[in-house]
Amino acid sequence: MPFLVFLGVAPLVVVAIWYESFRATQIIRQDAQENMALKAKVLADSVSRWEEMQVLALRNLSRQPDIVSMNAQQQKPVLTGMVKTYEHLYLASTTNLNGWNVARSDGKKPKYYGDRSWFLGAKAGNEITSETLISRTTKKPGFCLSTPIRREKLETLGVAMLCTDLKVLAEQVGAIRFGQSSYAFVVDNLGQILVHPDAKFLSGERLTNLTDISTYAPFKTILSDSSGHFSFTDEQGFKWLSYGTRLDDGWGIFIVQQEAEVLQTEQEFRNLGMAIASVAVLGAGALTWFLADRLIRPIDRLTRAVTGIADGQLNQRVQIQRQDELGILAQSFNQMSAQLQKSFEVKTAMEETLGDRATAIALTAAGRKRGKNLVADLGLTGEGDSLPWDQVASGFNQALGKDGTRLCFVDKIEQMGDVIKVYATETVSSAGELQGSEYQCTYTLGTVWGALEQFLGKRLHGKHSESVLQSGDHDVFEFTEMRLG
Repeated sequence: MPFLVFLGVAPLVVVAIWYESFRATQIIRQDAQENMALKAKVLADSVSRWEEMQVLALRNLSRQPDIVSMNAQQQKPVLTGMVKTYEHLYLASTTNLNGWNVARSDGKKPKYYGDRSWFLGAKAGNEITSETLISRTTKKPGFCLSTPIRREKLETLGVAMLCTDLKVLAEQVGAIRFGQSSYAFVVDNLGQILVHPDAKFLSGERLTNLTDISTYAPFKTILSDSSGHFSFTDEQGFKWLSYGTRLDDGWGIFIVQQEAEVLQTEQEFRNLGMAIASVAVLGAGALTWFLADRLIRPIDRLTRAVTGIADGQLNQRVQIQRQDELGILAQSFNQMSAQLQKSFEVKTAMEETLGDRATAIALTAAGRKRGKNLVADLGLTGEGDSLPWDQVASGFNQALGKDGTRLCFVDKIEQMGDVIKVYATETVSSAGELQGSEYQCTYTLGTVWGALEQFLGKRLHGKHSESVLQSGDHDVFEFTEMRLG
């Protein structure tokens, strides 16, 4: 029985912990994705603020009277002051509409920029044009912004340009690694890296062009105006989780993290879940055995003892030394079995001495006397016309049942015409008798007989008409009024 209880409890514990572990791993993965999205938003905001600052500075520069003058001597101090003010700039310059420098902040000789996208866009009238390139000045990756120089916002006179080193851009927007394999980076609208925590992607020493990731799975996804979470496998076979979003200017912000790093956290939680499950199962087993010792085993002993009594083994006793309800039940059972054994021994001795018939008469007479005294003690003498039979049965059961002499349990009393039937169970007198026996519960019959006579104030005839030993549901005692003459 304890093992069956354990088998019933342990799977439930394991399933519950497994489900919680499963939900927790889902939450861990969801948290990782939400963390990526949050970091992408923070980086996107930082990049947008940085770009807005550059645009404002450029527009302000292009509107300076000295710049609009298109005079190199007047322009150079303004350009030099601009680079000193914004230390991340490595060059501020102006060009005429032929693509040649008019003035430069670094004082170097004029260069030709007529082939640059930033120049062509501004010359075409675009308010702001950006380009990521390998600088002809520093020979390193750079980012340039340009805008037309106009007189009274009508005639385009030239182009103003500001350029910054991409390493400085990375410092400005705070592109850093987080976690063991997680990092963020920024690309332009062509898929060229602008900001990356790994310096090799931003170094011009080994590069003739900017690092191009236009074939990179996340970039191709956001290029189609799609932002959100996606996963991919790189050329080395590593699986990645990523989040990408596209800015208004076409730049892309990416957060990537190796799936193995997320799975490592999930696996650690699963291992923790398995450890908790093991402890829980062992705890459930220990608790089951403890409860079995405290509850199931005592009940099993009582059940075996009751079965023994039913089989005629009236010497059954249970050894349960407890002060709770089970202890009280065991004590009551021992008292009942002792009384049964003593009654059976007395009955057997009488039958051996007097014979069956004389013993039956003696036991019936003794029972009648006992029954009359019980009714008198209950104060029910002569109350037959004032109480319904269900209340009478309740009173008899109180006197004869578990709260009284434990002689039997009176389930009901009913009257059909002149016949009164009393239905009893667990009759002490039949204890120890085998099924099929014709034994009559003479003492119990006599007790119920005397009780009814005292209650009704009448003389009655009585007999044991149905027996549990003859496959009946009850021991039924029938009584009729004795009429003189």
